Amino acid sequence: MTFLLSPCLAQAEAKKLTPAVEMELDYVRSLAEDLRTKAKAPLTELEDKYRGAVEKIRDEAKAANNAANLLEAEAALEELAKSGTPDGESAHAGIARLEKIYLEQRPKVAEQIRPALVKAEQSFGQDLQRMVEEQTKKGEIEQAILLKKEMDGVAGRLKSMQQAFGLAAGRSRPPSKVTILKATFASGDQSADVTRKIAELVANGRDFSASPKDMGVDPKPYHRKHLKISYEKDGIKREQHRGENETVLAVSFTGPQDGKELAAWLTGSTWKSETRELFFKSASDVKVKDVTGKWQPDGIYFFNVEWSAGNKKRYQFNWHWTELREHGGEKFVPVN
Repeated sequence: MTFLLSPCLAQAEAKKLTPAVEMELDYVRSLAEDLRTKAKAPLTELEDKYRGAVEKIRDEAKAANNAANLLEAEAALEELAKSGTPDGESAHAGIARLEKIYLEQRPKVAEQIRPALVKAEQSFGQDLQRMVEEQTKKGEIEQAILLKKEMDGVAGRLKSMQQAFGLAAGRSRPPSKVTILKATFASGDQSADVTRKIAELVANGRDFSASPKDMGVDPKPYHRKHLKISYEKDGIKREQHRGENETVLAVSFTGPQDGKELAAWLTGSTWKSETRELFFKSASDVKVKDVTGKWQPDGIYFFNVEWSAGNKKRYQFNWHWTELREHGGEKFVPVN
């Protein structure tokens, strides 16, 4: 529906929503926030479990008067409160293991809850559109304009959340050639060939799970099953293994498979935060503003940078390589 908002936006911005419209807006905002909170529950639960486990180590260290363990636990909790994620560098073996599990699981859970978050924003947008239409019909054009600005914010969030799965580095790259060679869904001596199914899912960029529902077959009901996928990417043969119901990301086949591929993929790309830009000049050189550094991949989701200013930083990609975050610092997204 097209709205003819004839008064200029500057005039509308000088006005405020009426108390009645403001009250209704607050109500639909609260509905949207309730949906977001419900959608984020699995992520909140994961964080609570990690925090609780570290707090237990802290309390045990207090009881035992173990200053070293106490400092490590408090540092881990402080890092979580500050940045929302562990830094993965604890010297305490138990905390280091918890950090590794949390860092591995968090991106998976975040992607799993994304559809519910999208639905929450869509519902909010629909409520706002209804309000805009009602105010327009009443001739309250300034009110409609102010509500439309709120709708624009929702549209921006939805665009970010609904971006296509896949790599998002900031320069054009030829697509990787991926061929699914063989895929079996098995339990003991019973197995099913799901090669064609997996090939279709990967070709369509669809994430899936190693479940009878997504595989379209159950080789041995009521028994645990295992998915094995043999594939070839750019001429190199590789394998993936998943237990029953584990998530498989389509981008895990097309994205970087090791540190060498990550280095080649990042070279020449630029990533920006709200205040800075990272430019990967080569497979080892990176620059931010006038400061240069040497970067080194650490697997396919992490890399470390030793800046010329003398400080060292660790960075982590999300599960789809569409954003990266400096531990304890800013989030960066690719520059198109």
